[in-house]
Amino acid sequence: MIMQQLHKLSLLLILLTLSSCSTALKQDIDADKTISQQIAKPVQNWSTEAKQSFELANTLIKTDTQKAISEFQKTIVLEPKMEAAYFNLLRLYYETNRYETNSKEQMELLMTKANDQRILSARILTLYAASLREKGKFKAAEKHYSQALEEDANHLAALANMGILQDLYLGNLSFALYYYQQYQEQLSVQNKDDKRVINWLADIKQRIKRAKKENG
Repeated sequence: MIMQQLHKLSLLLILLTLSSCSTALKQDIDADKTISQQIAKPVQNWSTEAKQSFELANTLIKTDTQKAISEFQKTIVLEPKMEAAYFNLLRLYYETNRYETNSKEQMELLMTKANDQRILSARILTLYAASLREKGKFKAAEKHYSQALEEDANHLAALANMGILQDLYLGNLSFALYYYQQYQEQLSVQNKDDKRVINWLADIKQRIKRAKKENG
């Protein structure tokens, strides 16, 4: 059971990696459907300066986090509706949240701005929900996963992580089963694969059956 839980928890980082910082600009500029799980958006005519700032930030992510953050912030000032810049900046805040006390406030301010600009995407909401889950704010995380699925009902990361939240943190096994099944279905639809979900489904079905016997 412990190993299964660890496998489930590790899924978050794997799924978030599917929307990597280095490819996010290409998703928005070229509308490349293979980059992420979201439906591709129309090409955006971002300014040259904003694109250069964004690309520079991407090159600095691993070598100079603070400079990368600064460049993403600059990009957002130049192009307040560039969703990819918000997502990448939120990722950096998420990753530094364990070490810097002001990252939480920065994340909240960024989410407020993204909401004001009406660009809260499924991946942004999913990432923010993950940060809330890590802080033990399970109901708030549930709310944001739900919002992510309202934006994109087929978003793989949101479906999987909602299932994990319902399963391991909220104890709602029937809800968890539903989201795991939706996740499995969408993996098939999107021609993706995660062999672990078969074990997850078998495990949770057994626990539901056992709980019914104990309560019956």
